[in-house]
Amino acid sequence: MVNLKILKDIDKKLYFMFLSIQKYYFKCSSCGACCTYKDNIDNTVYIRYDEIIKISKNYNIPFDSIVSPFYPDVITYKKKYGIYYIKKYLKKLKEQIDNNGNIHIFGWKLKKKSDGNCIFYNKSTKKCLIYKSRPSLCYTYPYYIDIDTFKLKISFCNNIMKKHQETFNIKLFFDIINRYINDLKDIKLIENNTKKINKSIYLNSKEGLFKAYINFIKGYFKFIVYDQ
Repeated sequence: MVNLKILKDIDKKLYFMFLSIQKYYFKCSSCGACCTYKDNIDNTVYIRYDEIIKISKNYNIPFDSIVSPFYPDVITYKKKYGIYYIKKYLKKLKEQIDNNGNIHIFGWKLKKKSDGNCIFYNKSTKKCLIYKSRPSLCYTYPYYIDIDTFKLKISFCNNIMKKHQETFNIKLFFDIINRYINDLKDIKLIENNTKKINKSIYLNSKEGLFKAYINFIKGYFKFIVYDQ
């Protein structure tokens, strides 16, 4: 049981956040909806560099078998909308494409299977294969704190969110806070790394946009990924 007076004395924002989170009851039903691909639900999992290393060490999995650069699934969109979409996609990323056609990306995401499901989701057992080392986004789901406003947000989760609080996991509350702190640190470190771009490289050029498109026609993209 949390001593609300102590929490209120420590930080009023934390106190009110704790009160707001108690309005909802959450219990995972292990349905796997957040791990599987659906047209109207984004199951992309942003993952920090330190979390990737943890998975790699604990399960002896190579780094590049765990994650991809954090960008929209362009190959899936190509299959759905055709080659024309790729041009539109690249134009949206123009400010992140340098004069050599490299796409500058900030952070990583868990890889997905060909069906769009998370690479670590076992469809037959409906279980996570890296459960003990899963990213903080997964074990705090469906809760998260908005980076800019420091307000509690709740992602849609079918059949397991109710406006009635029966029991509340205090560990989950502090996990959500810790995730916010670590994500914020990660963002700051990424911002610092972006300042180290070589002066001979410049972004947002027509030349770079054309080169990136030619690379795709040849069957690949080149990424420069910034992490902590």
